[in-house]
Amino acid sequence: MTPGQADNLSSFKHFRYYSACIKKLRISSSHTPHDLLDFLTSLVPGGVLFPCLRELAWFEDCPDTLPLRISRFLGSSQMVALSLVFNEDTDADHIPQREVLFSNSVSSACVAVFLRVPNLRSLTLNTPVGIYIPVSTLQLLPNLHHVNLQVDLVPGAIAGLGSPASALQLTPSTGGRTSISYAQMQALRSISGLELRWSARTDINTVMSNILFSHVRRLTVWASGNLGFKFLIDISTATSNVAMNLTVVEISSPFQSVDLLDCGGFLDTFRPLLFRRLLQSVRINLQSYNFTLLGTDLDTLGRAWPLLEDLYISWHVYDDDTLPTIQYGLESLSRACTKLRYVHLPGMAVGVHPGEGYIYFPIFPSSMLQRLSFD
Repeated sequence: MTPGQADNLSSFKHFRYYSACIKKLRISSSHTPHDLLDFLTSLVPGGVLFPCLRELAWFEDCPDTLPLRISRFLGSSQMVALSLVFNEDTDADHIPQREVLFSNSVSSACVAVFLRVPNLRSLTLNTPVGIYIPVSTLQLLPNLHHVNLQVDLVPGAIAGLGSPASALQLTPSTGGRTSISYAQMQALRSISGLELRWSARTDINTVMSNILFSHVRRLTVWASGNLGFKFLIDISTATSNVAMNLTVVEISSPFQSVDLLDCGGFLDTFRPLLFRRLLQSVRINLQSYNFTLLGTDLDTLGRAWPLLEDLYISWHVYDDDTLPTIQYGLESLSRACTKLRYVHLPGMAVGVHPGEGYIYFPIFPSSMLQRLSFD
């Protein structure tokens, strides 16, 4: 069948009409009739099946064929958001050769996106833990504004793009541009929303050389395991370089450990955040660490973050003697943060002297506080 013959079929006309109406698409590769789509692509002028598609969520079971399968969905000039989620195969052998193929497949998918979706603004990548992706892969997409990287980023270059003189040649079937040069790759400079998964192999300096943190206004970092003091050091470096107008920060290491790390003062560890005075939401969950927190520290937080609406601080309290005596700081925190609605703290000692065994819920006419909770 030729394209001209297909245009005379009412069923094909209906397909063309309805496919042009699709703006958001959520699809699983394993449930997709790829042979049929290949046939339809050959009949559509330009090979663009969904010309008005703006957002694509792709769930992949077989990463080896990802670049070829997904390329037929990337022809829309209106696409601005892409999510690639790799379903973990628990039966697959995690051998080095397969992990390398997996990594190369993800990089190749990013190459396909670079060639066919130059205006992409939002990207989500989610791979199983232990699949390492070169952080330089991100340089293929310099126009991104929001990035959610649930991948294990490591130093390194994409195969074939390791030097200024190198260029990666692509087959014409990918459409659009057919080559990528080293000179075309550049650090992400417009990122305002950044979500990262942190692993033992993640190097903070490499990440920051590929992603400029100075424009990041929403930052989320999730540890993929117990990373010890390295995680806190990396977080301190990252938060020292984020935008001064940071509004949302979330830091999480939810894995409990028998050997808790005693990290001293909470404010000493997260002091760079005290200079981000536009913070509205601060959520810090560190279950393999232990800190000290004083009532006066809450007063310091209140004065540092006057626009705060949501405060969540949690760590594993291993001894009642280490519970912070902070009930006297709650009122000053609530008075300083007039928009504060939700507060969660790791615990609280109410004292042993007469009159100290009370929790004073800071309610006064201007208070907006709705919920106060403890671990």
